[in-house]
Amino acid sequence: TTSTTSTTSNSNSNASNIISINNEIEVLVCSVNDLKNGQLKQFKVKESSILLCKTSKGEFYATGAQCTHYKLPLEKGILSDDRILCPYHGACFNAKTGDIEDAPGIDSLTSFPISIRDGNVYVTVANEGSSAQRRQPITCKADLNCDSRTFIIIGAGAAGWAAVETLRQQNYKGKIILIGNENFVPYDRVKLSKSLNLSIDSIVLRPINFYKENDIDLILSTKVIKLDPILKKIDLSNGNSLNYDKILIATGGNPRLLNCEGSSNANNLFTVRFIDDAERINKAITNQITNIVVVGSSFIGMETAALLKQMKKISSIIVVGMERVPFERVLGPQIGQAMQDLFESKGIQFRMQRTVKKFIQDQFGSITNVILDNDEQLITQIVIVGAGIIPATEFVNQILPLERDASIVTDDSMRVLNQPDIFAAGDVARFPLWFVNHTTRIEHWDVAQQQGRIAAINMIASDESQFIKYRSIPFFWTQSFGLSLKYAGHAFNWNEILIVGKIEDKKWAAYFANNNIITACATLSCDNVCLAFSELLRKQQLPTLEQLRSNTLEWPISLLNNQ
Repeated sequence: TTSTTSTTSNSNSNASNIISINNEIEVLVCSVNDLKNGQLKQFKVKESSILLCKTSKGEFYATGAQCTHYKLPLEKGILSDDRILCPYHGACFNAKTGDIEDAPGIDSLTSFPISIRDGNVYVTVANEGSSAQRRQPITCKADLNCDSRTFIIIGAGAAGWAAVETLRQQNYKGKIILIGNENFVPYDRVKLSKSLNLSIDSIVLRPINFYKENDIDLILSTKVIKLDPILKKIDLSNGNSLNYDKILIATGGNPRLLNCEGSSNANNLFTVRFIDDAERINKAITNQITNIVVVGSSFIGMETAALLKQMKKISSIIVVGMERVPFERVLGPQIGQAMQDLFESKGIQFRMQRTVKKFIQDQFGSITNVILDNDEQLITQIVIVGAGIIPATEFVNQILPLERDASIVTDDSMRVLNQPDIFAAGDVARFPLWFVNHTTRIEHWDVAQQQGRIAAINMIASDESQFIKYRSIPFFWTQSFGLSLKYAGHAFNWNEILIVGKIEDKKWAAYFANNNIITACATLSCDNVCLAFSELLRKQQLPTLEQLRSNTLEWPISLLNNQ
C-alpha cells in the first residue's frame, strides 16, 4: 500500500523540524539512510503528497507523487537513473525536474526544492494548503509578426494533440491549425473500450479554452479530402482550402468493417473507435439484451468482451476470431490459450479460426443471426466489431506512396520520405524502429503521443542537424477481470518465447526472441518486470535468454537496480 507517513504535527517535539520561509515551509522528511539507492517513497508533507527519489548514486529529488496520466501513485513504479517510470501505463518523468520524458503523461510533475543537512532530507512545500502535484508545461502565444509560417496538424488524436502542445512549448509563434473529423477536441480514446458510460468532458485531454488561450485554431467536424505537396495546399470537406508551410498527418485509423452480406444499414452493428460509438453501444444495451457477438479476438475485441461481461452482466457473449487462440499474433499460442481459458472461466464463449459469412436481419433492420464460414448460426441482439483499423490516409492515396496497409513511410524523425515539409505520426506512420532494424507501424497510444512530440520539434528545426529521433520503447497495457497485462518492445517475429513463472498462477513474464535476440516482453500481474525490461532494452543492456531462464521472475528489476 502507498506510504502516507506524516512528517509534521502540532506538537512541540516536531517544531525544530519545520522552517517557515515566506509562503513556503521547509520540512524534515526523513534521514538519508531511510531510503535505499534506487528507491521511490511517498510521504505526506503538511497537506502535500510528495514522491522522494533516491537515485543509484545516492542523490535525492522530490516531485509530485501521482502520475499525470491517471493520477495513480508513482511510488509503486521504478527509478532508473534519474527517470521515474509509472508502473501502470509506462509514463516516464525526469526525477530532477519533473519534466515528461515519455508518454502517456499529460503534464509534468511538480518539482520540490530539497536540501540535505546533518544526514537529514528536507523538502520545501506550500505553507498553507496543498502544493500542486503537477504543472502544465510553459507555452507561448502566437506572434505572426515574429513568425509568419503556418503549421497544419491533420488529426485530433493523441499524436495531433501532442504536436500542437509541443509546438507552443517549444516557442513556435507561427500559426497552428488543428483539424479533426469529430466534433470534439482531442480526448482519451483508450478509455472507450474500458468504459462505455463516458461523457466527453470526462475524457478530453485539455478543455477547449486551452486551445483558445494558446492560439491554436480548431477546425472540427471536418475532413481533409486532398493534399497537394507541390502547391502546399489542402482541400477540406467544408469546401475551403488552406495553405501550409509544414504539415503533420496524424489522422489515425478507421475501424475495419465487415462488408459481408447483411451488414448494410444494420442498426445493431457497432464498432469501438469513437466516443459516439461508445454512446450508441451503451444506449443499445438495455436490460433486455442477453446475447452479443463480438467479432475480433485481439485487444479491442477482448477488452470489449470483458467489459460487457463485467459491467453490463451480459449472459451470452461469443467472441469470433480468425486465429487459433486470442492474441495469438502478438502473444503466441500458449499465452493466447491461457487468456482464452481465463475468459471462458468468466462465461465468455469463443469461435476461433472462424470468419463471418453473412448476417441475417429482421424486418426492422436488426441483425438476429450471425452465420459463420462453417455455416454455424449464432443468435444475437447486438454485434460489435473490434477487428482492427485501416490507416486513414485515403486523402493522400496516389499522392504519397502508401504501403499495402495504407500506411505512410517516414524516417525516424517522423518526416515522410522525400517530402521535406510533410510529417506523419501515430497509427498512419510506418517508421524504422531503432532496436529491431526494420520499419513497422504500431497502434499504441503512447507511441502516437511520443511521435507527435518528435514531429513537432522537427517541424520547428531550422535544419536536419537539429532533428531528434524516435528512440522510445513502445509500451502497451490492457486489463481483464482484474489482471494487468503489459507489453514492452516490439516482436516483429520470433522463434522462441521464454515464459518465466507459471501460466496457471496468472503471474508470469514472457520474452520474445528471434535467434536469441530479445525484442519484447509481456507480463501478467508483475508490472514492474515489464518496466525493468523496457529500461534494459532502452539502454541496450538486456540479459540473455539463458540468464532469464536461470533466474527468478523478478530478477530483471534487481538487474536494473544494480547497474
